[in-house]
Amino acid sequence: MSGAPFWFWVLIAFGVAAAWGFTVVLNKRTLQYVDPFALNMIMRVPTIVLLAIVASILTVTGAWDLGFDMTWPAFGYITLSAVVTWLIAFNSYYLVLRLGQLGVVTPIMATDPLFTAVFAVILLGSGLGTLVIIGLVVSTGGVVLLSHWMEASSSPTIEPPVGGDAVPATGLEGAAAAPDGAAPLRGRDTPAVMASATVGKSAARLRAEVIGLALVAAAGWGLGPVVIEMATRSLGGASVTMMLQSQGMGLLMLLPIVWRRHRIAVRRLLRSERRLVVRLILVTSVLEMIFAVFYYILIDEIGAVLTVLIIASSPVFAILGGMWLLGERYGWKLAIGAIVTIAGVAIATLQGM
Repeated sequence: MSGAPFWFWVLIAFGVAAAWGFTVVLNKRTLQYVDPFALNMIMRVPTIVLLAIVASILTVTGAWDLGFDMTWPAFGYITLSAVVTWLIAFNSYYLVLRLGQLGVVTPIMATDPLFTAVFAVILLGSGLGTLVIIGLVVSTGGVVLLSHWMEASSSPTIEPPVGGDAVPATGLEGAAAAPDGAAPLRGRDTPAVMASATVGKSAARLRAEVIGLALVAAAGWGLGPVVIEMATRSLGGASVTMMLQSQGMGLLMLLPIVWRRHRIAVRRLLRSERRLVVRLILVTSVLEMIFAVFYYILIDEIGAVLTVLIIASSPVFAILGGMWLLGERYGWKLAIGAIVTIAGVAIATLQGM
């Protein structure tokens, strides 16, 4: 542990939460131009490079005690973790970002610590404390409220055929392509192009998809740390190799999926849009690297419970970022649903204090 004061690391933890919140915002902005599966794959490349550089520097300088150890049992666990994290959780994450508003999806995905607690009981034999059970009930109620109160303004883009332009639904937020190759329109500028009956029928189906994908992402993110803990137990501790293996295997597993889809961009992009996409991916990669590195450091400095509790505030930063950068707007009902969901996570996290 370093000699920095406790409050310093608490501020760093909120900075890491903000980094992840704005990562979500930038991911959603990038999805206006890039296919979700392709973006998941592309993001692995700069993240692996940055992570390898930073982690090597921290290891060589002794800034942390993580080395490059690995055993075959740990390799197997990290392989399983990569499948759960990159193939299941992150593909669901990118898909749901394209479908729903940040005010709806980020609080639901923030319930991943609750899934971690449940999977820890099943796979590690951990106990399920009273506060965890209360948190599960409260967060479940929040998810139900979000599902029930989801507004028409969060209606998603109807996925177009390969090579086609996006078709916006009524009140669509975010990802529709404008005619003549112009930049995508924001939701409040997008015209209605579907009959009301079709919109109503689609809204029910797509509402279910948004909630379902967000929960799958949360469950995958919740299972991942449990599998990683199984790996660290078999190895005797975490290692840089684990981080790099997970990211690298995610890249390798995503390659055939993207290859079969034959699709990187959602449409033909202008040169200015391609430059924008490159900048968005680079900035997001830096934010992802900051989150990955400091997450381990924060657990060592202030403990896992407080780290998870503070990082659970990331949906607040994502929602604010969505309002500021994406022009999203939320009613008071969605705000209540988000607060209840995040409160459940906070209550469950207090179990470890």
